[in-house]
Amino acid sequence: MITIDFSKRGNLSLTGFLYQSLKQQILDGTLKPGEHLPSKRSLAQHLGVSVITIENAYDNLKIDITRLPYATVKNPGNQLVLKQGDILFTSASETPDECAISSVIEAKIEDGIFLDDHLFGIRVENISKYDPVYLNYYFRTESFRTLVNKTVRGVTRYYISIPSFMQIRIPVPPLPVQREIVRILDNFTELTAELTAELTARQKQYEYYRD
Repeated sequence: MITIDFSKRGNLSLTGFLYQSLKQQILDGTLKPGEHLPSKRSLAQHLGVSVITIENAYDNLKIDITRLPYATVKNPGNQLVLKQGDILFTSASETPDECAISSVIEAKIEDGIFLDDHLFGIRVENISKYDPVYLNYYFRTESFRTLVNKTVRGVTRYYISIPSFMQIRIPVPPLPVQREIVRILDNFTELTAELTAELTARQKQYEYYRD
């Protein structure tokens, strides 16, 4: 099982430190080429960090609501209570391109789930005009990344300037068009996942017969 010492992360966010630690273990040979990473649930429990942190490190588009008990801080302080349709962003990293990576809460979630302190979020109040899943897809585009990079601050440690981020304006088509785009992209994402699984299975089969 992967071991990561989070006491050494300093000012890095959990997501940034996890990403760098996994990358370093790949580079130094601790994680061998072709070795599969453990499941997000087991890794989260083993490392004692939230699943949202793991999700971000694994670069998922949508938050898995079945794992939210591992993914949030249930603190009745001033943290934002999360709801279906909320879009969460990574707030800081050691590289600008890892700031403001988004993930959407697509399904209904239980009450009393709070926003973790290594994220910030936006909430779509008018769902009759805006589809949060569409917005999340748009937030992953290169054109949006160009806009986001202008809101990044820092020299050795980078973070999002929230006031500047909230000034970003994006093009939004009518709701029926948004939903059609979501349908197409969801199907493409599912097909890509199926293809990846098939290629992985074929590679294992090839290696078995080769050896």
